[in-house]
Amino acid sequence: MICSMNFGAPSRPAAMDCATTTPSHPITTAKSSSAPYSLTSVPRLVVKLSIILTAMATFRQVMVRPETHSGLRRSTLNSNSKNGGRPALGSAAITSVTETLSPILPFTGGIDLRREGSWTSLTRHVFSVFLPDKEEKDTNSPKDEAGKPLASPTRHNIPHTASLSATDCFCHVNDIAQLTLQDVGQIFRFAMDITRPGFNPSREMTTRQLPRVRKVVRAMMWAVEQSRGVGVTTTATTSRTSSAPGSVDALSFLAAMRVFAEWRLVRQVPAGYKSYEVGMNLGFKDIVQNVAKVESAIHDWIDASSPKLRSPTIGELMEFESESGQHPNLPRLKDRTAAMGLLWVRRQLQYQTAIFENLLLEDRERFPTTTHVVKDAYDQVYGSYHGWAVQKVFTYSFQSAPDTAAIFRHMNPHKLKELEGMKPPQFSSTDESLDDTSPSVPKNKKKNVWGWIVDNVVGRFRKPPSQPGRKGGNNEPSSASDWIDQEMTLDAHQNIASFLETARPLLKDVAQAFKKYNMDDPTKV
Repeated sequence: MICSMNFGAPSRPAAMDCATTTPSHPITTAKSSSAPYSLTSVPRLVVKLSIILTAMATFRQVMVRPETHSGLRRSTLNSNSKNGGRPALGSAAITSVTETLSPILPFTGGIDLRREGSWTSLTRHVFSVFLPDKEEKDTNSPKDEAGKPLASPTRHNIPHTASLSATDCFCHVNDIAQLTLQDVGQIFRFAMDITRPGFNPSREMTTRQLPRVRKVVRAMMWAVEQSRGVGVTTTATTSRTSSAPGSVDALSFLAAMRVFAEWRLVRQVPAGYKSYEVGMNLGFKDIVQNVAKVESAIHDWIDASSPKLRSPTIGELMEFESESGQHPNLPRLKDRTAAMGLLWVRRQLQYQTAIFENLLLEDRERFPTTTHVVKDAYDQVYGSYHGWAVQKVFTYSFQSAPDTAAIFRHMNPHKLKELEGMKPPQFSSTDESLDDTSPSVPKNKKKNVWGWIVDNVVGRFRKPPSQPGRKGGNNEPSSASDWIDQEMTLDAHQNIASFLETARPLLKDVAQAFKKYNMDDPTKV
């Protein structure tokens, strides 16, 4: 069943600034005739030389092209006017290294040198940087006996824009920073419901969404329409197909993941935690670069769709790659494909969801610090898939994770502003008549000085009783700051619970699609 989802061709919101790049990695059903390279068949000198050239090429990109990513604290390279504008060291230096080597770090969407065809991709990357005016030769398209590309009568060649994976987000980061985690969950729910029969996007936005959510959703819809192309519709699922794994509109899912990546960078990293920001920046880069893989694959799927132009669901995209033989050694996946991009995007959402679930447990014995919370989530999701080098980068990052109170204060700016404007309740000490700032004995206690000393001295060493249902001791606030921390913790728990109500079924749906098409790649990178 096909239905138009143009929603009256929404106009571009004024706050957005998107690049208009075109995809450069088309989906192909043709198998490569050349024998794959492997790390063992390449001379050691050539390996070293290739890596050096790659680093030089990417360094040239970093130095020549100015940073255009608009964010609250996107870059970890802060200029210092006192030392001539040179960047600070520490986490900034590590970020520079990961940025420079990102083309050969598979976790950041780069090229995995151990995969088939990776050396060809590496060579193309180097020459595309040093020879930008040379048009890249298409080596993937099907060709006839004379070596000319075969013309496909069903290919539509619709103009597309890579609006979901552009360097600048389709929605201004300041608007995304106004969202709560519950709001992000609503955006994912909107992406999941867009193909549901009878779903009315306009009514959903006007009746159930706050203005700050509505603003981001409208920008999302505009970006999806730009990526999809003029005259292209989305598939509306029926009662039968909606139960099939991966029934979510692929472009809408990618748009929601881009919002999630931006939000996590500005609402999960409080100011001053540069080391922790290193890992979060890697995660952000991972999502955006893998979104680019999937978006490019969707564009080719749309151009090949027949007889009507429409965009695919996640399941349809994975089914196409499975049946067209793009992954001959399943469950191992080829790089630069939709399945590979979806695999790592899904793992990013799994990772953050696991962190939220651990925070919700409040198990002080199992997770005494935020570091233990993050490490447990990392081990669950990435422990079996990351090699030594990537694990070291992450270990460096989450060892300096912020305290949970700092994260919770940073998650919801609206609630924090509300609490800071309120008059806090009166706080009582062990003895209400005791003035902590004065060592003198209160007047009403002079008749029984020794009893007062015993009560207060011993009372300070007495372990307070734990509250029912909570692990970790007394949670009664003793100051205005403690009261705000407690209220922000309760608010964070409510937001996390609301987000998980959407994230869990979404992850389950995508996981079932990977299982159905045998695409859960176990390769360690």
